[in-house]
Amino acid sequence: MSDLLGEPELAAIRHLADAYAIAVDRRDLNALRACFAAGGRLSVLSGSRTPREYLGHEGLAGVMVEMGRFELTVHHVTTCCLGGDRRQPRGTVYCIAHHLERSADGISDLVLHVRYDDVYRSGEPGRWWFEERTVNVLFSERRAVRIR
Repeated sequence: MSDLLGEPELAAIRHLADAYAIAVDRRDLNALRACFAAGGRLSVLSGSRTPREYLGHEGLAGVMVEMGRFELTVHHVTTCCLGGDRRQPRGTVYCIAHHLERSADGISDLVLHVRYDDVYRSGEPGRWWFEERTVNVLFSERRAVRIR
């Protein structure tokens, strides 16, 4: 058997990227935890701010606390480039993430342009988790919006 990732593995890992986005948008902590290996790490890097780290399944609760300030989020996963072999699969995933906030001035959308740098781990056949996921906020913009 080749050590290269095949189509079934690539499809399962791409599904993992999408499942992460849906879990965050739905504020579903159990679904988010299901995306990560038990000892997995999520790191968030944004400009010169101090990196935020969420370690293990328990640490991921902090992500939901952070997302709680937004009325709505929508993560659009765009580019997904996967590589490596079965022993050390890695990926780069891009996302445009909308974060709606309500204030006295109305509703604004904090749009984050994100690159995820991922390291994956496999378990039972067809099952993949994030071993490490680094969220790199490349740039952001704020837009006035209306909710219909």
